[in-house]
Amino acid sequence: MSDLDAVGGPAPSTSDALLESAPDAMVVVDPRGDIQLVNRQTEVLFGYDREQLLGRPVSLLLPPPDVTADRTFGVEYAPLTWSRTVGAAVELCGRRQDGTEFPADVSLSQVDTPSGILVSAVVRDATQRKRGEAAMLHQALHDALTGLPNRVLLDDRLAQALGRSRRAGTRVCVLFLDVDHLKVINDGRGHTAGDRVLRAVADRLRNTVRQGETVARFGGDEFVIVSEGVRDALQAQALGARIIEAFDAAVVVDGATLKVGVSVGIAVEDETATGESLLRDADAAMYRAKDQGRERVVIFDAGLRAAAMERLANEAAMRTALENSDFIVMYQPIVDLTDARVVGVEALARWQHPVKGMIDPGSFIPLAEETGLIVPLGAAILRTACSDVAAWKQAHPELSSLVLSVNLSARQLLTMELRSVVQQILEETRFPAGDLCLEITESVLLEDATASAWALRELKSLGIKIAVDDFGTGYSSLTYLKTFPVDSLKIDRSFVAGLDASDVNRGDRAIVAGIIDVAHAFGMTTVAEGVETYDQRAALKALGCELAQGYLWHAAMNSSTAVSWILQAGSMQGETAGEASAPGAKKVLLVEDDGRLRQLLRFLFEDHGFVVVGEASDGREAIGMARHFRPDVVILDLAMPGVGGLEALPLILAVDPLSKVVVMSALDAGEVADRAMAAGAGGYFVKGSDPALLLPYVDRLLEASAAN
Repeated sequence: MSDLDAVGGPAPSTSDALLESAPDAMVVVDPRGDIQLVNRQTEVLFGYDREQLLGRPVSLLLPPPDVTADRTFGVEYAPLTWSRTVGAAVELCGRRQDGTEFPADVSLSQVDTPSGILVSAVVRDATQRKRGEAAMLHQALHDALTGLPNRVLLDDRLAQALGRSRRAGTRVCVLFLDVDHLKVINDGRGHTAGDRVLRAVADRLRNTVRQGETVARFGGDEFVIVSEGVRDALQAQALGARIIEAFDAAVVVDGATLKVGVSVGIAVEDETATGESLLRDADAAMYRAKDQGRERVVIFDAGLRAAAMERLANEAAMRTALENSDFIVMYQPIVDLTDARVVGVEALARWQHPVKGMIDPGSFIPLAEETGLIVPLGAAILRTACSDVAAWKQAHPELSSLVLSVNLSARQLLTMELRSVVQQILEETRFPAGDLCLEITESVLLEDATASAWALRELKSLGIKIAVDDFGTGYSSLTYLKTFPVDSLKIDRSFVAGLDASDVNRGDRAIVAGIIDVAHAFGMTTVAEGVETYDQRAALKALGCELAQGYLWHAAMNSSTAVSWILQAGSMQGETAGEASAPGAKKVLLVEDDGRLRQLLRFLFEDHGFVVVGEASDGREAIGMARHFRPDVVILDLAMPGVGGLEALPLILAVDPLSKVVVMSALDAGEVADRAMAAGAGGYFVKGSDPALLLPYVDRLLEASAAN
């Protein structure tokens, strides 16, 4: 007969079958807390024989957490008090026969018998559950890539550190770190290599900080260190310097030695500091460190605080400006370099501030990007621009093919709603999709290449054009030109500036020529930005650039002024800036690497009725200009860096056989002159002679040619 049967329980066969088939340990106790019945799994779990447990206190297996010797199972054994826990589950400590303890999940239920009420306890080893919970908790509080505390755990530890510091009368300082140029590594070696660099940075920071300091990954390529017990800013500065010094040694990734640096911003606790304010201030200081040249330490101070406050004020003002429609659109013409036709306009945002007046985009676009206001602002600018140019097209049929270019920000490109927003604006304004070109900087495209490619394909499905702005200024790979559906490349103004008459920026000429060649290889057109001089325009034409914009034609204008100017420019079709001339005027191409002499010659020839169609500073440019302009006369210097006059002469005559070439040299006529004349030169002029003597010489040469 079973023990449970002795107190009026179920028949032996029924109770034994139920108990022995249970997958968990089952212990039945009486009101005094003595064990009345156990099953086989109880023996397995606790290591006792059944006979060793019957009649013994349940505390032998499940000791009370605070009264280890108590054997009263109803009142003093609080975790198992009937009135509170029967029908519930509790977590207790289980103790095996060998003394080892383990976490135990205990489910309690009441058993009514003729002799009284018993409690049945189902006991399960909770070790695996606890391990799983610990693993899940660790995962929730730590960064998966580096194993460092994540933002959630960082916030908790920072709050605890602030509490301790205030009790101890010390200070907490927060170091905000950014890994410099990680994007270059991601772009050049792939994101896998970038991830390995981040893990290496995390390891180096772990090995650099002192015991008790927290190192956390804030997100992306940003890390945070929390240090306690700091006395003053000097000590904080020394801590930052130690971090910078830790990265003097290169990082080895996949066998490659990489120089990795960090920029560090520091905020030191004051009486008003909170965890959020310390992180915000350290972040602001870090950006100042990057602005000052990277790999340096900046401590947040009153000046930075004032800048932060100004930023908040500007953000609020921008929100108000959006609500009040204080952002306006200006238009800069885009010109075809071949025939000076205005073929498009670029829409440029301006902020009409009620106090500060007109504000250029360089002053507010970065803040709009950072705050996310660029998304509604960009949509507003696109809607206004499409509406304006659609009205131009309707009122003036001759402008029906005008293309509108509008800048697209990183935030806009990667929003899921972009395609629908653009489509809605096109439908609302009745603007033809084929006449809209959205411009994206190349750095934006590579922030998330996969998402960018998808977004651009979505936009292209609407029929619009895509241009890459500021091309050549990023750290990108040309392979993305095969990946992204791009129609044109815009040559950055910094390279265009190097095409001026000065002879110190030959590298810029090579870069511009390379961009144009690459664009043409991929079937794209090129647009030069920031063209301000005739020299730049002429060089771009010679190099094969199709379109251009800049102050040479006009600065950005409001809508009414822009459409009037474009209509007037159209009525002067064929009179390219600087090229209007009387019928029958002779065209001259000046090829001379001395900018001052070239300018003098231009004045002389223009005063003499010639049209200077182009100026070049080496033979390569001269060949392209001769092919394009078909000049009547070419004034060609023989000694120039790069391709000299003697090398260029036969090629110039090959592309334009009707041109008369007059070569110039600092040497008196002799062997050099004979070689030039043998190569096809029509005349020879010695530098140092009165330049005015060149004019009648050229006149006689042209008259003789006409007579023949």
